[in-house]
Amino acid sequence: MPVCKTCSIDYPLDNFYTIKQKKGNYTYRKECKYCFTNKEKNRYYDKVEPKGRFRISFCTSCQEWLIKSQHFSFSIDKCNSCTKLDTIVKEIEQSIQQDESPEITPLELEPEPLERTCRICNVSKPVETGYYRSAGLVCKECKRLKENDNRRDTRQKQLEEYGGSEFVRQQPNDYTDEYQRKHTFDVMEAIGWKFNTENNIWYKDGIKTKDGVFINVIPDIKPVKEKKPRVRIRKKLGPTFKDRMEMIKKNNIETIMNLYEQGNPQHLIASLYNVSRPTITKWIREHNANL
Repeated sequence: MPVCKTCSIDYPLDNFYTIKQKKGNYTYRKECKYCFTNKEKNRYYDKVEPKGRFRISFCTSCQEWLIKSQHFSFSIDKCNSCTKLDTIVKEIEQSIQQDESPEITPLELEPEPLERTCRICNVSKPVETGYYRSAGLVCKECKRLKENDNRRDTRQKQLEEYGGSEFVRQQPNDYTDEYQRKHTFDVMEAIGWKFNTENNIWYKDGIKTKDGVFINVIPDIKPVKEKKPRVRIRKKLGPTFKDRMEMIKKNNIETIMNLYEQGNPQHLIASLYNVSRPTITKWIREHNANL
């Protein structure tokens, strides 16, 4: 067993505080817990006089004086180890209580009826036909008829407010309803047409007779002359780079050969005519080959 450095008494390791080193290893202090607490108490009491007594506190569970750093801020009467043990015990007790839940007896459900009475038609029909829960039980047939009636009423209101009909028939003088016939007559009379009740034909003076014959009111149109195809004239393009080089060579080849025979370098001759040195070399070689 280790020996305390202060009191020189052998104690087990449980009576020594642990220290965490920088490397993460744990070691034990050289003083026992009792000597260390007395030393800390005297040191802080001498240093800050009456305030030193607030540095340590007494744990009511383990019956020991400990530094306040080993106590939780919300539990001054108990140290950290004691409070942790209390929480573990509470969790175990709660888990045991949850496991011992009372037995649940299943409820006896009433069997569903095979037939139900519709709220609109008051007829009992089997459940297989289908029901809707809208302000009570309504069968599918009554629901479908009600939706069709509502759709027809809304369509009729739209026709009355905004005009028009369900559809327009293809044959002339064949109308869907009276509103469509009245609307057609109002439009035709507004543009000057008249209706012949004898043969049910619309006519207008100068355009169509009462018998339904159209009058030729279109004047004679002169034949259109055929336009000749337009001939496109292509513009003459300017001389290309190749043509310019041939022109320079043709006009100045004799002068270039004289300068070359006099000993002038080729790059000076090329700078006089704004051409490259390989071009001068090519012209000299071609001239010598033609001789």
